[in-house]
Amino acid sequence: MQFAFGPKVLLDPTFAITLAELKTKFQGKCKISQGGSLIANGEDTIFLNLDLAEATLVTGSGIKHPAP
Repeated sequence: MQFAFGPKVLLDPTFAITLAELKTKFQGKCKISQGGSLIANGEDTIFLNLDLAEATLVTGSGIKHPAP
């Protein structure tokens, strides 16, 4: 039996709690591929044009840009 799993996303409460907060954290065109994993924390963390295909761990504060 095969299962189709999507991206794995873990959002720490310091990152966002409400949907309104979450919408402000992802700006521009952001996408996470089926095999991607994201762990996000920090109240000042913002993603700009995120295109995630591999596992990523985000910690701390500030604006995080994906690697080119």
